[in-house]
Amino acid sequence: MKYKTNSYSNKSLIMKNLWQQPEFRNKMVRMIRTRGDRGYIPWNKGKPHTVLKDMGYCFKKGNIPWNKGKKGVQVAWNKGKKGVQVANNITRAKISIISKKLWQNEQYRKMMIIKHKKVWENPEFKRKMLSILLKSLFKRPTSFEKKIIDLITKYNLPYKYVGNGQVIIDSLNPDFINTDGQKILIESYCKYWHPNNYEEQRIKRFAKYGFKIIFLNDNDLKREDWEQICLNKIQNV
Repeated sequence: MKYKTNSYSNKSLIMKNLWQQPEFRNKMVRMIRTRGDRGYIPWNKGKPHTVLKDMGYCFKKGNIPWNKGKKGVQVAWNKGKKGVQVANNITRAKISIISKKLWQNEQYRKMMIIKHKKVWENPEFKRKMLSILLKSLFKRPTSFEKKIIDLITKYNLPYKYVGNGQVIIDSLNPDFINTDGQKILIESYCKYWHPNNYEEQRIKRFAKYGFKIIFLNDNDLKREDWEQICLNKIQNV
């Protein structure tokens, strides 16, 4: 039996009619149950796509698509879903293999390095990408930053939290910045997770742009009188 239709609703009706046939239904159930089995051979392996022409509405020359002229009828399944995983593991593996092979080509590698360097020379692009990277890598604000935010709010201090990548200076993201026009930054950190010269390096890089830094580490923020200690450091800079 051949079904000739260009209507999406008619296609649905055809499938319903087919499903009512025991032979067709049993075949589909067996196919669904065995699809995930190892060694399963797809029903259309080795057959050209024209095998579907008997259905009358697939791959037939001259057929009019059901959604022609209907703008916005077909909505992408992942529209509005941020961060949805599109490619499966197999696809990602294939992309990885192809990328590795391309990267072994010296001419391709040089071309990509030059291209990436040129893109990163754009200050706006660099700021945007670093901001995205920081947001994806860390859960912000941290527990220490939350304490300082509460301190700033309580005493109405002229500082704003920017540790979420909002402000980038010399590829570095400070935690707080002064809002009174003074070039003063606040950095909170845990000594265990940072090198011994952490403060020295930050001072050196921020100083190039005229910024002073107030450092509040875990020794300050874990004490019972942390609030008074931090307040004194901030007000006496």
